[in-house]
Amino acid sequence: MLADAVDHLGLRFLVVAPAYSGETFARRARRAGFLPHPPELPPRGMSRATLTVDLRAGPQAVEMSFRRSTRQEINRGRKEGVTVRRGGAADLDRFWGEHLELCRRRGVSSNIPSRRFLDTAWETMAQERRARMFLAQAGAEDAGALICFVSGRTCYAWRIGWNGRHAAVHPTKVLYAEAIRHAAEEGCEAFDFLQIDPAVIAQLGRGEKPTDPDAGLTIFKLGFAGAVKPIPPTLVWFRHGLVRLAMRWGGLRLLPRFYRR
Repeated sequence: MLADAVDHLGLRFLVVAPAYSGETFARRARRAGFLPHPPELPPRGMSRATLTVDLRAGPQAVEMSFRRSTRQEINRGRKEGVTVRRGGAADLDRFWGEHLELCRRRGVSSNIPSRRFLDTAWETMAQERRARMFLAQAGAEDAGALICFVSGRTCYAWRIGWNGRHAAVHPTKVLYAEAIRHAAEEGCEAFDFLQIDPAVIAQLGRGEKPTDPDAGLTIFKLGFAGAVKPIPPTLVWFRHGLVRLAMRWGGLRLLPRFYRR
């Protein structure tokens, strides 16, 4: 049981993020004593929904399913000389630089813990032939980098980097389009964007203009016309029995005492 790992590893608490197909698991975990994950505890910014593109129709049919405006921007980028090639471990420096630059322009910190973590994640997945890197060029200049990981029949868009240049020719849309095409050609059945904001989708559905400054990320991904899949709420298991008992009765005030950040 996952709760046993908390004691075995000496953890203070364990946060579990169910998959979008994990409603049954989430119900069982709640019955076993897992609790809703308080927003006061890390990690923050967990996905509440994802977007998946069905690849089983083949690369050409999949691309034709994209929104018309997205297809037009992808085609424009290709005509203007945006190209995408596969990368590898030797390109991690480039990816890391472009990723940090993207975070800087967005005004956020990277959700990759460190460069060492990036190297370890790539090496681990590459050893199992599950790592994919795609590098976009606009002419002779770098124009974006995307790392994907494959698990089962699904290709997951893990992290992206972009230096902000050549926006007029949409290098990031070309980058995702090529990653999706490669995944379909390699026999994957789904491409998972990993995170979208369901609140933005709800606003769009009501004909409202989203007010969240990051709403553009969700709108960007919706252009690839995938299926929106809600993700069950994140759960947590506290090692300390008193904390578990208190949390059942809304004891958030105990958290700073037991788990200082």
